[in-house]
Amino acid sequence: MGNRLQVRWGFAASLLLLLAAGVIVRLILVAITPGEFYDTTAIAHVGKAFLTAPLHVYDLDVNPGSYQGSPTYPWPYLPGFLPVAGLLRWLSDHLGASVNRLDRTVIVGADVAVAWVVQWALGRLGRSERERLQGVALVAFGPAFIAVSGVHGQIDALAWFPAVAAVALWELRRDGQRALACGALIGLGIAIKTTPGLVLLALAPTARDRRELAHLVASAAVVPALMVVPFALAAPKGLQAIIHYRGFAGRAGLTVLLQPRLAVHELTGPAVTYDATTTFLLDHTGLILAIALVPVVISIWRWRVPAASATVALLLAVYVAGPAILPQYWLWIVPFMILAGYRGAALAYQLALLPLLVATYAFLQEPDQPFRHLSTGLVLYGYVPLLWIVTAGLLGGLVALLVAQRRLAQRRLREQPARRC
Repeated sequence: MGNRLQVRWGFAASLLLLLAAGVIVRLILVAITPGEFYDTTAIAHVGKAFLTAPLHVYDLDVNPGSYQGSPTYPWPYLPGFLPVAGLLRWLSDHLGASVNRLDRTVIVGADVAVAWVVQWALGRLGRSERERLQGVALVAFGPAFIAVSGVHGQIDALAWFPAVAAVALWELRRDGQRALACGALIGLGIAIKTTPGLVLLALAPTARDRRELAHLVASAAVVPALMVVPFALAAPKGLQAIIHYRGFAGRAGLTVLLQPRLAVHELTGPAVTYDATTTFLLDHTGLILAIALVPVVISIWRWRVPAASATVALLLAVYVAGPAILPQYWLWIVPFMILAGYRGAALAYQLALLPLLVATYAFLQEPDQPFRHLSTGLVLYGYVPLLWIVTAGLLGGLVALLVAQRRLAQRRLREQPARRC
C-alpha cells in the first residue's frame, strides 16, 4: 500500500512539474516577445467593440486589406470567443496590461488544459503512467503549442480543447448520453473556430446507430446556432466573413508549394502577386478540401476507424491538400496523435516542424520584424524545400495510417466467425 501511494505521489509530482515547466517557458516568451501583430490587434479591436456594442461586432467598419485585396475581417469566426475578447480588453483597460500578452496567457491555460485531458484520457484507457507523462510532455514542450501560445497569440488551442475532450469521452463512454455530451463539446469548439467541426466526421463512423449519430450532429449544431442567432438578428451582413474566410496564403499549403515566392512576401517583405494557380486554389478552397476529404471519410467509415485515429487521418488530409495552411494549424493534430497511440510520430512531426516554426515566428514579429530582411534565397532554398519534405511526410503518414486501419478491419472480420464458433 505504501509503495503504491508513493508511486501515485511520484506521478502527480512529475505531472505538475512538466505542466509548470511548460507554463514557465511560455510565460517567458509572452514577456519577451510582442505577439503576432495582426491577430492580437484584431482581438483587441473586437474586444473593444464587444464591450461597446456587443451585437454589432460583425458590422464593424473596417478598411480593405492591404495585400491582394483580401478583406480585413473584424472577426472571421463564430462568436464563441467574443466574450473572452471583451474581458481581455476590459482587463487591459483597467490593469494596463496589453491585450496581446493577456490573450497569450489565456492560450497558455488552454495548452495546460489540453495536456491534462490527454493524460487523463490515457489513464482511463489503461495506459501506463510513463505513457501519460510522455503525452503531457508532447504538449507542454511541443514546439507547435509553444510557438502559438508563447509567441503568436492565436486561439487554436482554446478552440480545439473541447474537441479533444469530445474524442476522449467518445472512446471512454459507451452509454446513451455520450452523443449529447460530445456533440455539445464539438459545438463549443465550432463556436470559437469552425474547424473543430471536422471531429464530427471522425466520430460518426463509430456511432452505435442512426439515433446516436443524429443526437451527436444535432447537439453539435445547437450550441453555435444559439450563440450566433442574436448577432444574425442584429447585423446579418457582417456574418458573411465567416463563410468567405479561407485563411491567408504564404505560410504553408498548396499555394506556397506551387508558388514558392509567396513565402518570400510573408517572411522577408517584398510583395508577390498571386499567379493563376494560386488564385484558382484560393477561389476553390472548399471544393479542393472536400475532394481530399471524401476518400478519407469513406475509408474511416468503411473500416470503422476509432475516433482519435480518424481525426488524425482527416487532419493529415487537410494539411496535405489545404491551399492556405497557417502555422497555428499545425498544433491541431498533436493531441489526437497522442490519444491514438502515435506518440513517436507526434514527436517526429513536431521536430520536423521546428525549423519552419522558428523561421515563421522569427520573421513575423510585427512591427519589430528583426529578421524581415534576410535574403529571399534562404526562403526559396531552405524554408520551401523543407515544407515540401514535411508535406510529403504527412501524405506518407496518411497512407500508412489508412493501410494499417484497413488491415485491422480485415483482421476483425476474420476473427468474427471464430468467435461465433
